[in-house]
Amino acid sequence: MKRARQKLNNLIALSIALLLTGPLTAAEQGSLSSDSSRSDRKKGITQYIGNVKYNEPNLKLTANELRELTKEQRELIASGIPVTVTQTNSKGIQTTQALTVRYYPKYDKILAKDQVLLDIKSKNGQSILVKADDMEIIKTANSEFRFVASGAPIQLTLRKPGSETVEAYAGSMAFDSASGQVELNKDVKFERQQELVKAEKFLYNVKTEVWEVPAIKNKRVEVIKRKST
Repeated sequence: MKRARQKLNNLIALSIALLLTGPLTAAEQGSLSSDSSRSDRKKGITQYIGNVKYNEPNLKLTANELRELTKEQRELIASGIPVTVTQTNSKGIQTTQALTVRYYPKYDKILAKDQVLLDIKSKNGQSILVKADDMEIIKTANSEFRFVASGAPIQLTLRKPGSETVEAYAGSMAFDSASGQVELNKDVKFERQQELVKAEKFLYNVKTEVWEVPAIKNKRVEVIKRKST
């Protein structure tokens, strides 16, 4: 009886402690280290400066400086030349680089800004490289993800074993890894070895390699065929 009562008291004490200390910080959920650090609990801000390293089981982030905000929702704001985020899953490795990265652990969401480079390498040998000004990446179910990006312009490079390399340029882009669908908008140029397509909107599936240009009022599609060399 005494042992059971003591166990109950310990549980009550732990519950009270959790209520007093609030939610776990990012450092408690993962591993966070830096050369120096400063924390303001009332404002819910902890700052890490110099050689910052943040690790989760499937995510690693390196930066020159990082701020952890916990007042409303947990948010990590990292800056560096560049900030590098490496994510691994059963399908491959995804590396994001930018001058500024905002990471929301609860939602598995990354906001990258300025000189953004996204490099996706799949275990099947396929690679996707995207250069952009701004990008939002959200993890979805079963190790899949989707992202939207904008730039002046965005540059997309697709490589797939047994297929020719694809290069594309556009003002904005959306991609869903589950379906393999790419949507390019605004001044699109899509280029393969034997063809160049210019359009205002362009749809391409990286799995099936099928492309489509939907009809848009007062907009035309131009397809230039090239001779094989």
